[in-house]
Amino acid sequence: MQRISLWLSRVGGSPGRRVVVLVVLGSLVIGAPTLASPTTQSSRVGMVAAAHPVAAQAGTEILTRGGNAIDAAVATSAALSVVEPFGSGIGGGGFFLAYRADTGQVLALDCRETAPATASPDMFLDEDGDVFDRDTLTTGGLSVGAPGQARCWAEAEQRGGRLGLPAVLAPAIRAAREGFAVTPYFAREIAVHRRRLETFPETARRFLPGGRPLEVGSRFVQPELADTLELLASRGPDAFYATIAPEIAAVVTSPQTIRAPRIALEAGRLSAADVVSYRVQERLPLRANYRGYTIVTHPAPTSGPTVLETLNILGGWDLSRLGPDSPTSVHLLSEAFRVANADRSRWLGDPDITNVPCAGLLSSAYADLRRQLISLDETRRTTTRAGTPGTFGEGGCGSGGGMLPSMDARATPTEDVSIAESSGTSHLAVIDGDGNAVSYTGTLALHFGSAITVPGRGFLLNDTLVDFRTDPAVGPSNNLAAPRKRPRSSIAPTLIFDDQGRLRWVLGAAGAEWITPLVVEMAIGFMDWGFTPQAAVSRARFHPEDGQGTIEVEPAFFTDRQDLLDRLEAMGHAISRVSGTRAAAQAVGRDPLTGALSGGADQRRDGTVSDVVLPAGALRP
Repeated sequence: MQRISLWLSRVGGSPGRRVVVLVVLGSLVIGAPTLASPTTQSSRVGMVAAAHPVAAQAGTEILTRGGNAIDAAVATSAALSVVEPFGSGIGGGGFFLAYRADTGQVLALDCRETAPATASPDMFLDEDGDVFDRDTLTTGGLSVGAPGQARCWAEAEQRGGRLGLPAVLAPAIRAAREGFAVTPYFAREIAVHRRRLETFPETARRFLPGGRPLEVGSRFVQPELADTLELLASRGPDAFYATIAPEIAAVVTSPQTIRAPRIALEAGRLSAADVVSYRVQERLPLRANYRGYTIVTHPAPTSGPTVLETLNILGGWDLSRLGPDSPTSVHLLSEAFRVANADRSRWLGDPDITNVPCAGLLSSAYADLRRQLISLDETRRTTTRAGTPGTFGEGGCGSGGGMLPSMDARATPTEDVSIAESSGTSHLAVIDGDGNAVSYTGTLALHFGSAITVPGRGFLLNDTLVDFRTDPAVGPSNNLAAPRKRPRSSIAPTLIFDDQGRLRWVLGAAGAEWITPLVVEMAIGFMDWGFTPQAAVSRARFHPEDGQGTIEVEPAFFTDRQDLLDRLEAMGHAISRVSGTRAAAQAVGRDPLTGALSGGADQRRDGTVSDVVLPAGALRP
């Protein structure tokens, strides 16, 4: 059997960092690495876009070993839990969307954290009936849900992986044990959250050694996290959860703190039984048709239904003709999302516990009705209210599996107040050489989650329960806390297929309330404006901030496009200029004729595209 040699080299790929892996049988490549181009005869074995180079390379390493897209996605996600421990990991959860090319099936795994068995709608209120302040809600045990990440990896591997959990976790274990260089982004996030991190001794020891944040360029080694990942790999999820459940419950209900913390902490309700009983939920993916394309996304409790409702509304205008830099295009995208977001706030929640009317939200007739709230020329400076989608179809967001569901042929589909996820999230996109794909978004909610590190285990716990609506008195909502309920999420992993059913793009994002409109913006960029994945990821972003026409914009907008902002203000939009960049997206595209892959990774963080090239004539691993 011939030996497989790997040559890894970072290649300039401004504005997105790029890594290429050349796989050669029988010899070591000598000379300068090159990227495959349409003129070469090499074939793509696969591509991974992730928020950190170590994680992206973990995914392509698994592809070179014969793994498929699911194997690569699990390996990448596990590595992200090491190199972005503030964004995702064993103490959190996520939403996994996988496409199998040979059958056309899409697997949607809901790995969202769940509320304790003792959860209640008033759990976020103090003794006076007031909502706890933000620090108390987001820090400590109060908002920790039963984590689903470890079971998610195991379930995905069992359902469609080739290599098994020990093999795909190996790169992450190695990265945790050997360490990696702290990036400026990592160090900056530690500084931003320092007050929360220094509350808990285990967390302070990891991220604030000697009382100071980790230095840029220093090597961050995590032997305890390596041991924890090895425990999962060797014993499997059932034994793993049984082992760590009592430890998680103990630190959630009575966290050890550094003396006199500056944050008022409330004990959490999560028990060992809540952790042990956690199960991944398979759900039926949702789809919609837009200008001949089919968009497939995850159902509630994600905001996938909102992505599809927004696209259904936008289908009433020719955005292709208007172009990406038109003030009217920005206006229409903002207004369509504003309308759909009002429905999101009222109706989305855990479909296993509340009736989420996805069938109505995704119907073309409902989109026609909601489109009437939008003027082509101006924003209406009044609060947008939720509609009544249930009259157009109940249900449609339940559990299940199998082939894509049949839906409407044309659409194929008092405000809620809650603390939405912050940026503690990480997205990855994978396509392998057979055309299989995964779009996966993992999260801890706020960066560093609850800020609690499980002693001796090396991972942070989430604060995902803050994504419930925290004040039950505000009005009706499907997103109030309840026993074993999953909070609504801004996350929306998405796949796009062409009019012949061929996979074209895999996309998603991190970034709290910016996630859902960003996924819409990227999808429109691909389908209407012909963007490459990197162009779609790198564009300056805008975000409909409220229900009254306010638009938040990144700095690049008001440094480069003041004329556009002037036009938007003339339409009645208030412009809110944020101080820095927002969100982080990853995407991979596939040419349906050649199979060539192209990726986009977000340089707002440490995003990297890594791909595997097999030279002409070589046998695929």
